Amino acid sequence: MILKLGIVAKASLPDFVNIDDAGEGRVQDMRQAFQDAVKLARVAAATFDPCEEVYQRYFTALDAVFVHNIFKTLANMPLEIELDENTSLELLSSEAVTSLNPMFSKLEISLGDHPDIPESAKHCSTSSTTAAFCYTSRALGDWAYISLCDTIWQYPSLSEIEHSSDPSKRGEPGWGCDGIGDHDSEYMTSPGGILLHEMLHWYGLFQDVPYFDQVIEENSVGIPQIGDFQGPKPPDGYGSFHAQQLRSVDNADNFRVYAESKYWGFTCRRSFKGSTDTADDELRTSQRSTQLPPINDDGSLE
Repeated sequence: MILKLGIVAKASLPDFVNIDDAGEGRVQDMRQAFQDAVKLARVAAATFDPCEEVYQRYFTALDAVFVHNIFKTLANMPLEIELDENTSLELLSSEAVTSLNPMFSKLEISLGDHPDIPESAKHCSTSSTTAAFCYTSRALGDWAYISLCDTIWQYPSLSEIEHSSDPSKRGEPGWGCDGIGDHDSEYMTSPGGILLHEMLHWYGLFQDVPYFDQVIEENSVGIPQIGDFQGPKPPDGYGSFHAQQLRSVDNADNFRVYAESKYWGFTCRRSFKGSTDTADDELRTSQRSTQLPPINDDGSLE
């Protein structure tokens, strides 16, 4: 089932930059990644249930309202709205949710390193494994620059995973509802999921979320920011296996893998089990995705 939310035609989008030398196909890939990121957030927000095992896999009961508000903000749903089964389905299909959060006008998404960030922060050109990263600073205020590196395009879009355009992939592991298996894994990951992870580092977007500055730890420049857990137990916060060990709102990948499991549960009309080991996070690319932590004012990593 392809979820159609109609989020592009009637909505202003972030500014896509550094695309002059890119082919139209790659620019469309960028737009699709953003659409998929918002789609993941909207399904997570509209179908949110803290009593579900998938929620309890990645977060604690104490954080339920906060987690829901984060996804509502990404989905441009009023924080005070009360959702039930009927209103959730209505919101997913109605014009009421086709507009994007107005803060997205302060988001710039770059193909490769964003041209306006410090040289020391340009990691797409210096790393062959970095998929994407987010740059924020006091000088930028509530703006954010997200750079999408070449590595991100090894992942297929949500629609390509569900209905591959390559007939030879259909029915194979990683493709279609049957092919993604019965538990959370990298088979669920798309460029949109990775972009969603980076958007969670954008603290300006969440300034109206109640208690954000109390729940989320400050970064090195004193600003509350959802980060990337850097160990030691577990060794890092990337992927579904480590995220379910953390169960933390202070780790961006917890939101990503939760949203992916919710999206595929909604799309495939069944629930998925938890990851069994780190190998689950290497099923598509044969390597674990370890995106860069958010980058602060001087280009150093948080």
